[in-house]
Amino acid sequence: MQFYCFLFIYNMIQIFVLVFWAESLNIRSIEVSKQKLDKLIPSFIRDI
Repeated sequence: MQFYCFLFIYNMIQIFVLVFWAESLNIRSIEVSKQKLDKLIPSFIRDI
């Protein structure tokens, strides 16, 4: 259980960095990372 908790926190940090990095590049990249998030989050929840 602790391992999944760590995985979840690690993923959230990764997602935050991804969005922040895309934001610093340009707006179009944000839309791309948001699409990635929409795919990542549901699949991650299913894994738990």
